[in-house]
Amino acid sequence: MFDPIDLAPEHQALRELVRRIADVHHRPLEEKVLRGERVQAGDLVPGQDAARAAGLAGIAVPAALGGAGMTALERAVATEEAARPLVPLRFPGSPFDQVFVTAPPEQRERFLFPLMRGEIEFCFAQTEPGGGSDPGRSIRTTAVRVDDTWVLNGNKVFISEVANADHVLVVAVTDRDLRQRGGFSLFIVDRDTPGLTIGRRIEMLGGFVTHEIFLDDCPVPRENVVGAEGSGFAGAQALLTSARLGVGASSLGIASRACEMMIEHARTREAFGSRLSDKQAVQTAIADSWIEIHQARLVLYNAASRADLGNDVRVESGVVKMLGTEVAGRVIDRAIQVLGAAGASLDHPLAHWNGLQRLARIYEGPTEVQRHQVLVPRLLR
Repeated sequence: MFDPIDLAPEHQALRELVRRIADVHHRPLEEKVLRGERVQAGDLVPGQDAARAAGLAGIAVPAALGGAGMTALERAVATEEAARPLVPLRFPGSPFDQVFVTAPPEQRERFLFPLMRGEIEFCFAQTEPGGGSDPGRSIRTTAVRVDDTWVLNGNKVFISEVANADHVLVVAVTDRDLRQRGGFSLFIVDRDTPGLTIGRRIEMLGGFVTHEIFLDDCPVPRENVVGAEGSGFAGAQALLTSARLGVGASSLGIASRACEMMIEHARTREAFGSRLSDKQAVQTAIADSWIEIHQARLVLYNAASRADLGNDVRVESGVVKMLGTEVAGRVIDRAIQVLGAAGASLDHPLAHWNGLQRLARIYEGPTEVQRHQVLVPRLLR
């Protein structure tokens, strides 16, 4: 689709590389989903191997540690392209590789490098039944130190990527008084640890799957603490800042492809004696979609560029996530309207994206939280 944003040659080359890998290895998987079949972990291996062979493993990891060493802007460009197939391309190690970039050598050997090689998987457990949008106040999972071991107790819910995870990254309270001001820590809990139980499977919109996790006197060795004791909230927020930029970029990749589907259908479909592309309502839907994608992409690229300059982009990342998911939702809705029954059928990617993007407006911080609890206080302070 026509894009007036002039990317540097190296960014354009990266975009084309990722799109090529995604088209070859992940576009074919769409047919499996549209037939109602479940994509298995093994189906993703060829794409992961191709990404690794192309030097796209560990995109947030410095080259000195064997990663791709991408800037935030490069990651935004790559993530947008990777999201275009209904089954998105995943970069080996991402997103948890960034957690271990500054970890001690022993943790990098145990977790970072196996992540990048595709030998282990992680999931992130922060949200609890009491609420997810305000983790500083809602987290009740506790960790109590007993000699060289931490004992965790609590319940997490709506946790994604559990099925294939070998380790769970758990946010727990280590000081009830300090809480988010130095009272949270981040723990690596091995899946086979006594006291860790995977609870019910929770089916979400768009075929997305989450789980409950229970921690009952679950022992975690001291060497499985990520960062310094009490740094867990800051570590989780850094991971979420990156995730919000990623969600915004992924949403725009989906929106771009949905817009392309709408354009293609309008060019080839006839109604009442003329092509759909001649209808003013359809032209408006296409133009509005293209403009919104373009505007949101500019915000994404600006936020990523600011991050590359060392700026704190926690607020900007929330705006990117809010804009990207809201824009994608509107574009998909317009595309379904233009395609009619075909677009609303589960035989078409649009119907699946419709559910997934509705869900994307909630996870990693709902639209309302990003607008009224993050952006507005910054504007009015």
